[in-house]
Amino acid sequence: LGLHDFLDKRWDKVEEGLDGTGGLGSLFFTTQPMLVALQRRPFQWMFFALVTFFALRGVSGWVKFETTKGYLMGPYVHYRLETMLTRSGAEGRGVTGPGVSDFGVLGIGRCSPEASLPPTGEEEAWLPPSFSGPVGSSFLVTYPGGRRMTGFYLRTGEGAGSEPMDPAYFNVWATNEDPVIGDEECAAGRGGSRWWKGKDKATWCGAEWTRVGAPKWMLDGYAGLLKSWWVFLQMEVSLTEARGGVETFPLHPDWGLFHWYYASSAMLYTVLAYLSVLLGALRRRLFFVAPHTGFALAWLLCTVLLVIGGVLALSRGVTHYAVECLLRGLPWLMLVHGCVVKGPYFVRWVVIYAFTSHTIQFIIGAYMFQAPFARITVTGMAALTLAAALVILRARAMYKANKLLKLDQLKYDELWQSLCQAEGSKAGIMQLEQVEHKLGLEKRRHCVQHNRLQTHSKSSRVHPQPDLPHAAPVYEHPLFQDMGYVFVPGTLDPFSKVSSVNQLYACAAIANLLLRERLKDWADKSAGYFQSAAQETTEGGERVKKELIKWCDVKEDADVFQQLQWTTLKKHSRSIEKLVRSYRNDPSRLLDISRNSIIFESVGDLANCLSLMTEDDTVCLERVKNRMSHEYKSSETGGYRDVCVNIRMCSRECKALGADIHVCEVQLILVDFARLKTDKGHQNYRLARDARGS
Repeated sequence: LGLHDFLDKRWDKVEEGLDGTGGLGSLFFTTQPMLVALQRRPFQWMFFALVTFFALRGVSGWVKFETTKGYLMGPYVHYRLETMLTRSGAEGRGVTGPGVSDFGVLGIGRCSPEASLPPTGEEEAWLPPSFSGPVGSSFLVTYPGGRRMTGFYLRTGEGAGSEPMDPAYFNVWATNEDPVIGDEECAAGRGGSRWWKGKDKATWCGAEWTRVGAPKWMLDGYAGLLKSWWVFLQMEVSLTEARGGVETFPLHPDWGLFHWYYASSAMLYTVLAYLSVLLGALRRRLFFVAPHTGFALAWLLCTVLLVIGGVLALSRGVTHYAVECLLRGLPWLMLVHGCVVKGPYFVRWVVIYAFTSHTIQFIIGAYMFQAPFARITVTGMAALTLAAALVILRARAMYKANKLLKLDQLKYDELWQSLCQAEGSKAGIMQLEQVEHKLGLEKRRHCVQHNRLQTHSKSSRVHPQPDLPHAAPVYEHPLFQDMGYVFVPGTLDPFSKVSSVNQLYACAAIANLLLRERLKDWADKSAGYFQSAAQETTEGGERVKKELIKWCDVKEDADVFQQLQWTTLKKHSRSIEKLVRSYRNDPSRLLDISRNSIIFESVGDLANCLSLMTEDDTVCLERVKNRMSHEYKSSETGGYRDVCVNIRMCSRECKALGADIHVCEVQLILVDFARLKTDKGHQNYRLARDARGS
């Protein structure tokens, strides 16, 4: 047949996502949605922008980490610790003092003053504070000439029974403006707001202050893109109960925590994601890495690094950091699954990921900031935007599809109603239902292409056997005799479905030629019509004039026979479309590669033809889809109705050629429906079909 294996090779490319089959709307029905997305220019630009954002974030964060190993802030002249919440739960005006006996900033050694020496060349700057003491609910310290900082320390109250006054949450502020204390009324505890509310700028006793510290902080997800790579958290802290005990709070992040969670994951993701976008644009794979598996591998490795960072943080007592890492790992795992998922579930996974990502962000916001909406997730917003765009595009496509079919459906429904009211048609419809019921195939919804039932072979390949009569005859097919394959005649293997597109087209080409002869016989005995495409000469030149020819009247006319328009095999591209869109990459579900039709003037003639087919011992009926039934929902086919019969050719010739296992399709159509099925109507159906993805 000259097929060689190009069809299977092309199908392999489609399954790998390297064929480029499908448009943007196919994300709803394709079996490789992530691959389709990576091969479409709008999504390539979107992914490129997201990856570039993460790359800039990672690189700038790493650079800032390496270049800020010294002092982090300052120099500032005045620093103060403001207690917002005490161990006893007092807040606002209820806080009457700072609850600490000493407070100061840390130098380059990140130790408390007792264990810290000034760096060489900075001895003069390390002058003792000119003022250090409580002022209202704050503890104020003033360094002449200013002092830079890497963190801060505090000493708990020294008096016995002062534990309830210990700060449970506080902010550290700094300024170079001189505050005016006066009667200390301006330094009293804040009133009218909760302890966690506030901003990074505040006015206190006539001076503008900048927040430079808090008990807990986390790495900023946008490090390097902002002024600092940390965010101060509104989380309570439990200080030591030892009186006069010193607590230090260095601000520089731990090297291991920073790189495991932030730098390494960002850089690794950037490399693999850029590679995936490039492979998607080129429609290539690198070794075992396809475009979608590259993205999946990137998110998987990032998740592993995230878990390592969380475990490391937990071992070092940084609980809130561990909670953040482990919570963020869940939606990342969902991204891994979303990259490799097959079937029309991609958009659902995008929506689920967006919802999960935002939910976790709300939990983190409530846990760390006392406000669920304190932060947003960039990937969650991107997923939400993508899902909304896809849903809108899908709704628009479905609206256009329904609009295209609406007018034709009204015509088809009107024709059907007139048939149901005609006495002759009523009898024919009833006869059809009786024939269908007699066959017992009305409930057989699923029909696929099966291989032959093989009893044994030299390769010892064993199939589970169905219940067969005792001593069922077997034979060696001449095509496979030298290979030792033995089969049960006329029996299909229910456990072995056809997986080769080449095999389907090779069998269809043979079965289609033999089927035409049976079509002529059935049409002759049931007054059936075939379509012709005669050349007609007009003033504008020759054009094709399609008309219906009654076979029994012209079967002896050789000239008319040449004008018959036999249906060709289904185009390869359309078969692949159906596999991707509707059949989930299962070639065995292609039943209409060989398809033909017979047209009738009445429902009675149509029913007679179906009866002839059931009595023909050269064919085997596999399924009957009776769309001429009152129970059929015509909206599924835009109002169009016919009787679709799936058969196998069982003639001696077909068995000898090895095509007796192939299922073909024969459509029995009423002439009124055939005339309504104009070129314009069929074009609208194709456009609607493409929009629906069927």
